[in-house]
Amino acid sequence: MTIRQVMMFDNSPEAMAHLVENYAERRKLDAELGNTSTVRYFTMQIAGPNSGTMSIQYEYDSLAQMEEEQNRRMSNPRWLELNASLTAAGFSPTFHGVAFETTPD
Repeated sequence: MTIRQVMMFDNSPEAMAHLVENYAERRKLDAELGNTSTVRYFTMQIAGPNSGTMSIQYEYDSLAQMEEEQNRRMSNPRWLELNASLTAAGFSPTFHGVAFETTPD
């Protein structure tokens, strides 16, 4: 079963540029911490008020993996610094949730 942690935020070119700029360092930190989740970035191109919404999605094999990786990230001082710099750049999630894949076999 795939677990997808989804964080959505309003389209902010500054925040997205900052996030992309720090992508390599975040992935390096993840590797050093032993985290193996897949990270994907999306921009919604749909009609309506949510068009342009940005999304970051982490994919995990299980809830246990998600919890373990999140605990490692949130106990890492550099990870927390990177998160604080995102907030300073205007990153403000409008949605944060978890999706469980239920595709029939």
